[in-house]
Amino acid sequence: MSAVGTNAEALKEASKRIQVRIRGCRLTAWVDGEPAWRTDEFGRGVWERKRGALDSPLLPPLRWRQIVDSNVRLGRAELRRRAVMSVVCGSSAGLWTTIGDLLDLENLDLMVSTGMIARKESDDGRILYNYTDRAQYSQTWNNETRLCRGLVVDETGLVLARPFPKFWNLSEHASPDLPDIPDETFTVTDKVDGSLIVAYPHHGELAVNTRGSFTSDQALAAREWLAEYSWTITKGETWLFEWIAPDNRIVVDYGQRRECVLLDVIDNATGRSIKSLSSRHPFAEAESIPETDLDSLPDRENAEGYVVRFESGMRVKVKHPRYVEIHRALNGLTDHRVWEMLRLGQGFDDLMEIVPDESYRWLDTTKSALELQFADLLTRSEHEFRDIMETIGEDGNRKGFASLALKSDLKAVLFVMLDDKPEDRVHDLIWKMIEP
Repeated sequence: MSAVGTNAEALKEASKRIQVRIRGCRLTAWVDGEPAWRTDEFGRGVWERKRGALDSPLLPPLRWRQIVDSNVRLGRAELRRRAVMSVVCGSSAGLWTTIGDLLDLENLDLMVSTGMIARKESDDGRILYNYTDRAQYSQTWNNETRLCRGLVVDETGLVLARPFPKFWNLSEHASPDLPDIPDETFTVTDKVDGSLIVAYPHHGELAVNTRGSFTSDQALAAREWLAEYSWTITKGETWLFEWIAPDNRIVVDYGQRRECVLLDVIDNATGRSIKSLSSRHPFAEAESIPETDLDSLPDRENAEGYVVRFESGMRVKVKHPRYVEIHRALNGLTDHRVWEMLRLGQGFDDLMEIVPDESYRWLDTTKSALELQFADLLTRSEHEFRDIMETIGEDGNRKGFASLALKSDLKAVLFVMLDDKPEDRVHDLIWKMIEP
């Protein structure tokens, strides 16, 4: 079993030695009856004595006013418990990072209400935020949609897990809407082809979810697998894995491997990698690739691609063209399928759920091109029909109409219009004319 870094029994014992008084944003704490820590009326903390008064080292004071303001729904007992914990554990700011520290809450509500971010609740009070296929397809990217990629908070808004923000393919950074590639040192790792697993402590236990679900098959299987191993996972940290298994194959064939591959460990406060500072662990890690030139990354067989992480923390991905081609084919993503869905008037929500990230642009381009062809032919048909009817006049007959319509490449559509067939018959005929 994994161990949670802040031991509940140790906290309970240490808290017996602490007394706190809370008056608005003022917090005063005593350890063994001696003044240890206090804040002024603005919630700014100052030390009354040296660190190390407790067995757990005292870290810089937390922003107490922010804790009070961000957690107005907390009862007084819970607020006191958190005050005690802050003195015992310090503010290892990741432990105390709230959703309001990371996101504009008004814009978050807007993104949820417009379907750009999905909000899900677990039975134990956790809340999961994840950007939706609609955000991906409409390219609605802002701070809130980027960070809500499996972000988990508790019922008071305390951040429990902070996965990687949304990051893009290297080639997409040519767009003016995305930042330039920085001139920094970088590391390259294999992009593991599985399901993202988000692991973190909650109520003294290991909590696990995927990017979009607390109860997916992958989340449940990964938690069961992780529970067999012993390692320390500390509050304020998010451990990110990729779950690979024979029954969870995407494209890459990993044989009979069934495991969580460690991708990184993230500090909840800063979003930066702290894997090198984290406790020892028994897990395989994503393979490091000794490349120093992004332009020379080789194509590989049976591999998804690469993840490039720059010194500043920015990430980009590089996917092998063959992988993208196979992934698209496995999901039945063809020009003809898009055409057929448009012809039948079907929505694209279900299709977007299986479209890999790198194919959204292809889907948008393909769909737009077909819609443009359809609109062009429909407009031409309407204009030609009107012109012919004006030419033959009210007394014109079918023979006169035919003599002009037969000269057009749209004659089949024009005769359907003449026979006053339903509009959907005209539309279906035009769709068939542009079938890929």
